[in-house]
Amino acid sequence: MQMRFGVIADDLTGGLIVASLLEREGFRCPLVTTPRIVAMLVDAEAVVVARRTRHIPAKDAVIDFDLAASAFLDAKVRQIYYKYCATFDSNDDGNIGPCADLLKRKVGADYIGFCPAFPDWNVNVYLGYLFVRGQLVSESPKRFDPVMPMLNPNLVSVLQGQTQIKVGLISHDILAKGLGACQRHVEVLANDGVRYFMMDAIDNTDVIRCVELTAEWPVMTGGDAIPIFLARLWRKREKIPFNPGSVKPLEHVEGHGAVIAGSCADMTIEQLDFFEKDHPVLRIDLLKAARDDRVVDHSIDWAADRLGRGPIAISTSTTPDKVANIQKTLGRLNAARFAEDILGKIATGLFDLGTRRFVIAGGETCGAVVNALGVLRMRVAPYNAPGEGYCLAVDPQPISMLLKPGKVGAIDLFESALGKMQGIGNK
Repeated sequence: MQMRFGVIADDLTGGLIVASLLEREGFRCPLVTTPRIVAMLVDAEAVVVARRTRHIPAKDAVIDFDLAASAFLDAKVRQIYYKYCATFDSNDDGNIGPCADLLKRKVGADYIGFCPAFPDWNVNVYLGYLFVRGQLVSESPKRFDPVMPMLNPNLVSVLQGQTQIKVGLISHDILAKGLGACQRHVEVLANDGVRYFMMDAIDNTDVIRCVELTAEWPVMTGGDAIPIFLARLWRKREKIPFNPGSVKPLEHVEGHGAVIAGSCADMTIEQLDFFEKDHPVLRIDLLKAARDDRVVDHSIDWAADRLGRGPIAISTSTTPDKVANIQKTLGRLNAARFAEDILGKIATGLFDLGTRRFVIAGGETCGAVVNALGVLRMRVAPYNAPGEGYCLAVDPQPISMLLKPGKVGAIDLFESALGKMQGIGNK
């Protein structure tokens, strides 16, 4: 069986969402954290390689993408998909343009499409401008992101600032005229030197048209919506039957339960506050931690006294004003990396104490914790709802996890997720 789809995700939670969506559509799609084991996954119809490249220097991200792309080319995938955040997290020094340039050169792609929109989550692109829940991204809470604030909503402009390759737009009006009109539009722009195409998507009809246009392109990029409709297109064209009953539920893993939160999104802080009504929460002050070289040991000792009585949470999450003060003292990226390093080491300590159920909040935090735990491969549960990214680490050791972006999920998600991973309702 030929692997249809090779996904390179620039963070772990984004990769997990794509894998879970493809599983929901009936395609076997494991998630791995290293490209070196792609060749071993001979029964997979799609594979997600989830990396931590969103916030690293562009030159380092390109090297990382080169390794993943090589693994997929060796596996002879039909299409490589570059998955980034629906809010196109990037700036003038960002990685989306350089990583796309690498894929274009390596694969030999004539064109590459860019469709970050996810209409089901009210993330839309119109006339090349990105809207989040009806607001321009530059006027949304995303402008306050502690690591990657999005201040320019014009995605054609954002992408053009990162690449020497000419960027054009396929607007909603063109998409609405049909596939033939889109193909002619690409030809016209290509004659003017355009090779990168930003794509509008105000609704799923637009997304479907983008998929129809790019299904045979060797490289495509975007958010979470494209893989859904691409999988449905495969099924329709190739008459692939879908048996929902064939999806095997994730196994239950015995052990303590813990929440590790690094996201500073409002929703994560609300979820922590709700969890704290019934369970102990340790909130780490990063400025104090910077002066305490035993903060990890103290945190693990704190957990050891409590894990036997039920789930606990450990967090570096805090409010925007405190984040600004931390960043002023430690530096923006240094503060983020410091928090991730602490939480990764704490996760390892919790594992040594017998913790086998983890809820992890925040894309970069998820990557840090999963890397610290040495996870190489995961089975992913079919997508159910925003924030419910259940997975089972199967290599090297079984660990039940829920990995969630900071901004999503029900307010009681932490406790309910730990309960599901204990065997309550996760089938």
